[in-house]
Amino acid sequence: MKVLTLRKHEKPINSIKINYDGDLVFSASSDTTVQLWRTLNGERLGSFKCNAAIKCIEVTKDSKYLISGTLIGDLEIFQVEGGNKVATISIKKGRVKNLELNLSNDKIMIVRPL
Repeated sequence: MKVLTLRKHEKPINSIKINYDGDLVFSASSDTTVQLWRTLNGERLGSFKCNAAIKCIEVTKDSKYLISGTLIGDLEIFQVEGGNKVATISIKKGRVKNLELNLSNDKIMIVRPL
């Protein structure tokens, strides 16, 4: 087992996610960024800028899309390749505490405080 030390965030990391193939790792932080790393050698491949501090992240099984859940209640969807933001979905009534995709990547389950 190899240990990776990720040093790029300016604030605490709130969530990490390894993609289905195991070759990429995503780290999300209160600094409003998600950093993308190669698991083989820890090389940073890029970053994604969100509207607010990020509480949780998910990546589609095919690694095409990254979804972030923020503390202001937004789901932000990015293309992993190229880093383009393709959508922002505002969740009324507060922040996103956690999110999960189903196996076919066609439904997003979110958890938010009452």
